[in-house]
Amino acid sequence: MTKPAQIKKLIKDAKELIQTVTEQYNGMVEHYMLKKEEFEAVLNGIANATLPRAKEALQNISNLPSVEVGNVEIRGESLPEFHISEPMAIVEPTKGRVGAVFWSIMCGLLILVGFVGVGAIFAHLSFEQILSRTFFEEAFSFYSSLIIGESHAAPALGVVVVLAVSGGIGALCYLILNYKAQSQNLKKAQIIYDSAKMYVQQKEEQIKQMQEILSFLQNAIFNLQGAKLFTEEFTAALFRIHFFEGDDFEAFAQKSKETTQHLMRLIQILELAHKEIFSQDDIAVEAKAFYEEMGKEVLKIKEEIYEA
Repeated sequence: MTKPAQIKKLIKDAKELIQTVTEQYNGMVEHYMLKKEEFEAVLNGIANATLPRAKEALQNISNLPSVEVGNVEIRGESLPEFHISEPMAIVEPTKGRVGAVFWSIMCGLLILVGFVGVGAIFAHLSFEQILSRTFFEEAFSFYSSLIIGESHAAPALGVVVVLAVSGGIGALCYLILNYKAQSQNLKKAQIIYDSAKMYVQQKEEQIKQMQEILSFLQNAIFNLQGAKLFTEEFTAALFRIHFFEGDDFEAFAQKSKETTQHLMRLIQILELAHKEIFSQDDIAVEAKAFYEEMGKEVLKIKEEIYEA
């Protein structure tokens, strides 16, 4: 495969790699941002509406028991931001081609001028005659005479020979310079391809990170929504209990006591929920444990309700 063909292939492959991974990355970013917004919206709804209403239901109840849920405070940072990315710009390296043409022409012209000058010297011409037609005819005639061995030969053969030699040297100069330029461009194309692979690796790592966070958020949102629904359900039930059974927990019916204790546990759990759950490029260990315990509590309440 020629060097220009290798360059085109490397650039084409690099562009395809970048285009593919950028589309995958941007698709994942859109999904991630939607899920992140959903997670934060659920948390805001709990903090601004669900918890205040639940605490209001409990505030007039006396002789409440202590409830321990065993959760620890989560210490972390907000989830990372990922943004839609434009593909890495790639330009095929072409430097040196124009220069090769320019310098080959200059080289050919210099050789031509040199031949004319040498012919003029050996033909004993004065350079003051350079603007006259006879100057060039006699200069080229010198080369014709050398070839055919006759003095004062016609200049046509000399013109052909000088132009052929000058053109040949110019073409050789072009080939050398162009080969050097193509070699440099091939190295640049390889560097571009390697950079594209590094770009792909970086984006794939970010895609993997988003996938892991998304998996966590999916479960966390489910557990939060479950806890939110049960909290709101028990809050409404406690207002009903307070209306019909009074404000003394000890005087409540057993079922009413269980409802109140469920609500107290859920409040304690949800008070610890917040969006700063990220630590050292991953979901904080405490956050994973916290939402796992929340899920267990939600499942426990669900089983009690549906099995009753």
